[in-house]
Amino acid sequence: MKSLFFKIVLLFIFCFIGKVSSLETTADEISIDSENGIYTLIGKAQAEEDGKIFEADKIIVYKKDSEKRPSKIEAYGNVSYREGDTIITSDDCESDMEFVIFSKNVILKGPEFGIIHAEKAKYNTKNKTMDITSKKKVKLNLDKKLEAEFNEKNKKK
Repeated sequence: MKSLFFKIVLLFIFCFIGKVSSLETTADEISIDSENGIYTLIGKAQAEEDGKIFEADKIIVYKKDSEKRPSKIEAYGNVSYREGDTIITSDDCESDMEFVIFSKNVILKGPEFGIIHAEKAKYNTKNKTMDITSKKKVKLNLDKKLEAEFNEKNKKK
């Protein structure tokens, strides 16, 4: 019940005090620094904006009343990012709403690329591409259909 109350209050703040935003948040605890536009969500934290869903132990949203959208979202601990069929998990991430940068223990799952394990990843939310970085070998698991398509596209002529 308490979580629902916080969700309603925070949704009110985002929608009526500032310009209308599609940002929805939930958490066990929410603290608001309205002067600086910082919203801290702790415990089963979730922030959703335009189909982009961040879940983590702690999420910090930076959004001033004059801004339509958040300028930045940071997530820490058991991070999960979902957009459509794409799911990316890591220890933490930071987003400017165009790029999401994941660091530490990144696992990317999606229909376009199967499953990828890496140390770091930068996901472009506009064109759905990503850069991955890993000092170790990057582990890539494709399902049979994706593997066949990949092999066909990359067949030597």
